Amino acid sequence: MKCAAEIIQNGTTFKGYLWEAVPPLPVPLRWEDERGAVVSWEQVVPGPVPPGQFEIPGGYRAVAAPEMVRTETPPPGKGPD
Repeated sequence: MKCAAEIIQNGTTFKGYLWEAVPPLPVPLRWEDERGAVVSWEQVVPGPVPPGQFEIPGGYRAVAAPEMVRTETPPPGKGPD
């Protein structure tokens, strides 16, 4: 699914398109922005991360992540009627 999106990073807003896999794998597969930057994620394998594969770095602590707030805008010409 292709969606128009904005990503804010360090106070800078990037506008572009985000391609997502459809359920059951709701993850980004590709990002393309107005500057021409392209990022693709390949060989995405959903599943739990084994405990020994990732450690929280020293000085940090684990906290529960809040649910992400997300606003989706359909590509031009694909908006609601």
